[in-house]
Amino acid sequence: EIYTLSLHDALPISNAQRSATDQLDGHQGTLLGALIVMCVVITAMVADAVAAVWLGLLRPFRALRRAMASVTAGDYDTRIPAVGPAELAGLGRGIELMRLRLVAALDNLQRAEQRFRGVFDAAPDATIAVAADGSIAMANAHAVQLFGYPVGELIGQPVEMLVPEEARAEMAVARAAYFADPQSRPIDAELRMSGQCRDGRRFPAEITLNALPTDGGMLVTAAIRDVTERLALEAERERLRAIAERERVERRLEQSQRLESLGQLVGGVAHDFNNLLNVIQGYTNFTAEEIGRRAQADPELAPVLEDIGQVQAAAQQAGRLTRQLLTFARHEIRQPEVIDLNEVVRGAGELLRRTLGEHIDLAIQAEPVLWRVKADRGQLEQVLVNLAVNARDAMPGGGQLTIATSNAEVDTAYAAHRPNLEPGRYCVLAVSDTGTGMDQATIERVFEPFFSTKPRGRGTGLGLATVYGIVSGLGGTIDVYSEEGFGTTMNVLLPASGQEQVT
Repeated sequence: EIYTLSLHDALPISNAQRSATDQLDGHQGTLLGALIVMCVVITAMVADAVAAVWLGLLRPFRALRRAMASVTAGDYDTRIPAVGPAELAGLGRGIELMRLRLVAALDNLQRAEQRFRGVFDAAPDATIAVAADGSIAMANAHAVQLFGYPVGELIGQPVEMLVPEEARAEMAVARAAYFADPQSRPIDAELRMSGQCRDGRRFPAEITLNALPTDGGMLVTAAIRDVTERLALEAERERLRAIAERERVERRLEQSQRLESLGQLVGGVAHDFNNLLNVIQGYTNFTAEEIGRRAQADPELAPVLEDIGQVQAAAQQAGRLTRQLLTFARHEIRQPEVIDLNEVVRGAGELLRRTLGEHIDLAIQAEPVLWRVKADRGQLEQVLVNLAVNARDAMPGGGQLTIATSNAEVDTAYAAHRPNLEPGRYCVLAVSDTGTGMDQATIERVFEPFFSTKPRGRGTGLGLATVYGIVSGLGGTIDVYSEEGFGTTMNVLLPASGQEQVT
């Protein structure tokens, strides 16, 4: 079925639509007003939020950033604010604590640097610090005074300017080697070179190097000392020592010549005296035999025989003294043999322990592998006994007597200071005591015949003279070391024999 709508039927629908449209328009106005109100409210809220963010976050953040920028620029006195929200305030407090620690560290560093500068400037020697490129990084007041350059003319200049021109290339090479391996030689190694001042004056210098690590790289500090005066004093001391040594050698030579002259004189007298003694002893022995036969029949001759015996004893004693004089003069002929000196010392030691007395402590120190000497055994025993008895007499209150043997190589320099001594191998016999010692005047005369410091009647003065004669006759020498109140050491040097086995 088909329905047909006419115009009259459509009019009522349009009015209804109009009414609905009007209502819709009214509602749209209301909604638009509500939207406008909502927009205003939201805008207000956004503005309020922005203000809150600006006041509560951005402004404290900017203040924190400004403070940090100030500290970064070097103003360490700027305090870091603790403002804004709790998290931001906590960050500010943490940064402030870091600033305070940084300030304290910088203050300690500054004080340490000031102390270093003070020590550097107060160093007793001229001191400079050199960088790896050879430029002078620091110089103390002593360096300025020594070289004559103002500080401004030293800093940054090559260190080679402080040495003579002919030594600069060598110094540059040495400096580069030291920086390449500062441990290649011991730190504080003293070097000798010449320094050159601003006015051209040169001076001998002694330099001490030290490696100094820094944040900017390693520096080398050089302590420079002008040793002109010290070298002059050393030269003067060497000159005086040479003069004293020459005088000592001359005195020793004079002593040796004097003893040689005495030996010749004494030897001649001893020979003549020995001849007279032989005559006296011969006639005395003949007379003693005659009187002895007659005394059997005539008792009154017995006292005469006793007197003749006293004459014989005195002649024998005179003969012993004559032999000592001939030994000093080296006119007594003996038969030398290759001897182990240690055996002589051990044999004489047994005798000396019984004769020296309980108040003398005898110690023997023998070299295990001792070279042999060629000498007369009896003469060596006489040397040892005479030295030991002389040492005993120097210790009336008791003391230590040490007899030691050793080997020695005598060089040309040592032999040159001792007349008649040749370079070579020697055996040393050292006799030391802890007695009264001797002064220099006594030492110079100690080997002279008939010279004695003992009381009259307690010595002939021939003991050490005999020792001197025996040792000199063997081609050796005697060195005397003595100090009053501390004792004496007699060092006897005897030439070593080429034969190693005793024959």
